[in-house]
Amino acid sequence: MLFSFFSLLAWDGFLPVLTAVFPITLQTFFPEYLWLAIFVPIVNVIVRAGIGERQIRNACEGRAPLFRQLVMVAAILVLLVLDVLLSALVLDKNAPADLWKVCLTFYGGYLLLICIALRPLRCRIDNGSESWSLEMNMED
Repeated sequence: MLFSFFSLLAWDGFLPVLTAVFPITLQTFFPEYLWLAIFVPIVNVIVRAGIGERQIRNACEGRAPLFRQLVMVAAILVLLVLDVLLSALVLDKNAPADLWKVCLTFYGGYLLLICIALRPLRCRIDNGSESWSLEMNMED
C-alpha cells in the first residue's frame, strides 16, 4: 500500500528531474547537439500519456474513467509547462532566479494532479450523521 504510493512518486518525481538533466548533459558534453533539448518536452508528454493511461486502467480494473483521464491531461499540461520552464532555466544563463520557485510550484502541482489521477480521493458519507471524511484510496 505505502510502497505503491512511493513508487508512484519515484517515477513521476524522477521524470521532471530527467528533463532538467538532459539539456545540462547536452550542453556539457555535446554542445553541437543542444538543439535536441527542444524535443525533451514532447517526448515527456508522449511517454507520460502512454504510461499514465496504462496506470489508470490498472487502478480501475481495466476501465479509464473520464475524471481520471481529465486530471491526467491536466497533469501532463503542467508537466509540459514545467519542462519548458526547466529547459529555459538550464539553457538561459540570464533567466531570473525566481523562476526556480515557479518551477517548484509547477512540480508540486504536477505531483498532486498525478496522485489524484492515479489514487483518487473518495468521500464517504455516514448515514447516521452529517459528517463526512476524505480518504486516499491506496489499494492496488
